[in-house]
Amino acid sequence: MKIIYFNIATMLLTATLGILMATKSIRRRSHKIFLLMIVELFVVTGVSLGAIIMDNMASGNAILQFCLHGIYLLGHTATILMVLLYICSIADVMFKLWKSPLAVLAIFTPIAVLHILLIVNCFVPIIYHIESGAYVRDFLYPIVYVIGAVYFFELGFSIIKSRKVINWSAITALIFLYPLIGAAMVVELIFPHIVIEPFMNAIALLVMFVNITKPEVYIDPTTGVNNEESFKIKLKQAFYNKKPYKIILVGTVNYMSIAELLGGSKFDDYNKYIASKLREIDAFCKTHLFIAHVGNGKFRILIEESHYDTLQLLIDNIFHQLGKKHSFGSIDVEPIPAICVLSCPEEVDSVEKYIFFSSIFPAFSENKITYARDLLQDRKFIVEAHIDQIVDNALRNDLIQVYFQPIYDTRTGKIVSCEALTRVNDPDYGWIDTETFIKAAERSGAIHRVGDTVFDKALAFLSSDEYKALDMKGMEINISVAECLDKSLISKYDALLRKHHLDPKLVNLEITETAATTKIGTFYKNVSMIHEMGSYLSIDDFGSGYSNINRMVALPVSVVKFDRSLVLLDESEKGHRVVRRMIEVVKEMGYEIVIEGVETKEQLESFKEFGVEYIQGWYFSKALPPEEFIKFVTEFNNK
Repeated sequence: MKIIYFNIATMLLTATLGILMATKSIRRRSHKIFLLMIVELFVVTGVSLGAIIMDNMASGNAILQFCLHGIYLLGHTATILMVLLYICSIADVMFKLWKSPLAVLAIFTPIAVLHILLIVNCFVPIIYHIESGAYVRDFLYPIVYVIGAVYFFELGFSIIKSRKVINWSAITALIFLYPLIGAAMVVELIFPHIVIEPFMNAIALLVMFVNITKPEVYIDPTTGVNNEESFKIKLKQAFYNKKPYKIILVGTVNYMSIAELLGGSKFDDYNKYIASKLREIDAFCKTHLFIAHVGNGKFRILIEESHYDTLQLLIDNIFHQLGKKHSFGSIDVEPIPAICVLSCPEEVDSVEKYIFFSSIFPAFSENKITYARDLLQDRKFIVEAHIDQIVDNALRNDLIQVYFQPIYDTRTGKIVSCEALTRVNDPDYGWIDTETFIKAAERSGAIHRVGDTVFDKALAFLSSDEYKALDMKGMEINISVAECLDKSLISKYDALLRKHHLDPKLVNLEITETAATTKIGTFYKNVSMIHEMGSYLSIDDFGSGYSNINRMVALPVSVVKFDRSLVLLDESEKGHRVVRRMIEVVKEMGYEIVIEGVETKEQLESFKEFGVEYIQGWYFSKALPPEEFIKFVTEFNNK
């Protein structure tokens, strides 16, 4: 008598797994295959249970009994095949499988052979037969185990091949199949009355269910689509497998404003709204997209090669739908969409390149659709893409130059000082935007070396006989937030002053207005010590940031430099009154004022009328290299 309890337990377990799996909100091909595996095992186990009952009863219906055993043999082999296909799916290599005739043969030949043998078995008993109501194995029955062994070998090969793109919990769950199914095969071979293999398969599926099909790993709880980690895993697989994808970067340029306007919970509603729109568009275009929410109003989409024909329709719909005004309660928002389309692996073949495109694309895609192929022809984008390399090259090959922009004294009509400004001329990329260069240096940590170089060259020029002959007040040099937070700043600054034999009073260090809002103790300590050494301090870019008077008062500052934006503000009637009042307040606080960005005679006269002491801008001169600066100041002051 064959035991049926394992089959009953298997059907109960697979039914439970099927219900749990069906309730999961994960829309992935691999999860559909897993659900199909559960259904297949449930059906096969039911067939096996029917065959066992007929065997135990010595049923007289030999044809039905024969068919049930044949279906079971096919089904139990198909279970292993489906696990193999499942691995291919979670490793995202199915596209390779269908493109390789050799791989297709390797996967489907064993089960095809079993089909042929079972057909032959219908006429000539070579695998099994029914005799007097009993199930009897024939001489070729071991080939069923050989076919199973072949699939187990292919299974192991696939696990090893895909180990770099499958997480270790999944690999562990898949490896767990071997002792379970191996033990089941041995038991059934020695004790044919114990049909335990379906139960072991069910246990293996349970382990895989717990370790692989975890929604909390893949799903963003706010929007219900895939999360950022899930998207990076998918990208890593695509890059490793060289799978063709179009990556669609979807962003909201004004998401910060929307977040502030809506607040926490309503901003979550905004993200849910965007996710729902993307799903609607996916359903309309029938593209089976992989959609992920990566935070801050940003979504990422993968579209497979088979759906490239609908790409334009898809992105046009996304752009149109996301740019529509929408109401959240009593609040109306009008997103400004930014969309960029990347080709994998042609344009993006690594996670690092994806991260770069992802971080920089909104600046190039505001309220429009851009393509990576076009961005890669854009000089500014190319510079941004290689800026870290440019910074490193500039430091290694001494490409950092220091130019000097004159500062005009409205009281004497002379050039009395200058600001030292960083300039870089890369042999491959030409002149590099200073702001881009400095930001990259700050990001990479190279800003300290850049600052040291600029300081050294600026102070060398300040100490030169040619500069001294101009009889000017001194020089202004910018200092970054990162440098102000450097504990070794004072010792380095003092060493450079000694190296060039300079009086600290000749140097005016400019710190940005936003830097002045820094609360860290090291910042205040360094700034105070620089002042105690005798150097002057200026607040740079005043009016472009927080304009926090309290913080300015706390610093030992003697000069305030108004940002160019205030020059433009002064051109309107209301702006003129605002700028005048700001100047009055700053002067009443005892600060001298430098106005940056003056380009016309009208602007010059306006600020002279306000009583501003110093003017800087292209009206007088752009920043000049040392030799040209000396010539310009000499001629200007001797007029």
